[in-house]
Amino acid sequence: MNKIFGFLLMSCCLAGFVSCDDDTENPYAQSSPIAIVSSNLSFDATANTGVVKFSAPGTVTARTTAPWCSASVDGDSVVVTVEQNTTISGRSAQLILSYGGATEALSIIQRGVVVQLEHSGIAVETDEATSVKYSLQSNVDLVVTEAPAWATAAIEGDSITVNVTANTTGAPRVGYVKVGSGEFVDSLRIIQADFNTDIAGTYRLNYKMANGRERRANVTVSETGMRFMTLDIPMTYDPYTAKFTIQAGQYVGRSEGGNYVYMMFGTAADEDGQTYWSGYSDAFTITAPIEVADDGSLTATFFGTLGGYVVERFMFREFSFGADAGHEDRWSDSERETGRPDLNENRDLGVNMMDLYSPYLTREAPASAAQAQ
Repeated sequence: MNKIFGFLLMSCCLAGFVSCDDDTENPYAQSSPIAIVSSNLSFDATANTGVVKFSAPGTVTARTTAPWCSASVDGDSVVVTVEQNTTISGRSAQLILSYGGATEALSIIQRGVVVQLEHSGIAVETDEATSVKYSLQSNVDLVVTEAPAWATAAIEGDSITVNVTANTTGAPRVGYVKVGSGEFVDSLRIIQADFNTDIAGTYRLNYKMANGRERRANVTVSETGMRFMTLDIPMTYDPYTAKFTIQAGQYVGRSEGGNYVYMMFGTAADEDGQTYWSGYSDAFTITAPIEVADDGSLTATFFGTLGGYVVERFMFREFSFGADAGHEDRWSDSERETGRPDLNENRDLGVNMMDLYSPYLTREAPASAAQAQ
């Protein structure tokens, strides 16, 4: 029955479509007396003008629907003027042409300001007085409006050159080079730091235990990572953002019992009391931006998310070959290559060597920072 009903319905539809061929034109439809010949109403962020050419049997008036653009009629043309867009967001308006009771509407589009630095920041990776040059692309003409006391900057063409004095503070120097065009202003972060002198060294790793008790331990930060107790945590440093990054699922060392330890991330409890962890994936990362205090002391708080939930703790989970310890023929190719068990549920002992809640790094102000002030 359903098939028959569908067939009849289709037949009725087809009949309806066929009958449309016999329809007469709508006697009330009217063509506009205003014909658009050409239009140029797409603009960059800079102040500019565009022209619309039209034909009409009489005098046409024009207006716009936004205060940042205006229109004037000149014969068979409309000149549209737009002010500079001082934001990064694009905007739109309409140009309305009127003749008698007829109107024609055209869209006016203006893009926002684009400022694209070659990297995510300006990095000066030495404490010596030097200069660095970066590509700087924009759709407006930029000039430098401000720089830190220890730096100067200039824009020439599609690049920016930054000159810095010697950094004798013993800590990273962080500031902002401001660039602008008209009322638009943007800030480019500049970081001057020699990694071995200003970043690497001894820090305090501050954290809480599961019972809420606060703990701290000395750790050593190097180019390869962070040494915590007997564990070596792989950690990278980005000189353009002054951030540390740790990736989940990394091998960090052996436990006192000889088991293999991998680092994972765990979340805080959600509204239902459920917690989540990164599992056997290495797709998740957390970062710790370095904040430099006026006295040169450093703080770096780790932050990241798992499926929208905030990472709350480091999890050091133990793995083992188990009964396969003496049988390499049962190992995977990667296990034979590395000599340690793979990161999967078959090797997981289901035990955490320890959990570190709310971890963050601190480093006291170096003596040279106090002397430099």
